[in-house]
Amino acid sequence: MIKEIRSVRSFVEIHYRHVPSEHIAEFEDKEMRIWSKVKQNAIDNGDMLATAFFRIADAGVVEDETIPTHAFVLVYKDFKQLANSSNICSSDIGDSPTFNAALQSLDDMLYFVG
Repeated sequence: MIKEIRSVRSFVEIHYRHVPSEHIAEFEDKEMRIWSKVKQNAIDNGDMLATAFFRIADAGVVEDETIPTHAFVLVYKDFKQLANSSNICSSDIGDSPTFNAALQSLDDMLYFVG
């Protein structure tokens, strides 16, 4: 008898951002109103396993701009899904008003931490 043994390995990406305190409300609004829909669509289409968004510090308390205030967690079921993560931006939501608003919001989301 031959048994197949599979190893399950998920891949996790974590992106950090430092958002100045005067922009936190707008930043979080765009994530919840726009980008969460894009990511949910990717999950529904099988392009991503899960996602999470966290405020990890209050910018009013963190003066150092190299310290992140927010974290985005993207979970992929396997390396193939991770390697094809560009599908998130090329799926059927790509021509929708939601996706267009998400792309337009990138101009305002210039808050990155290495």
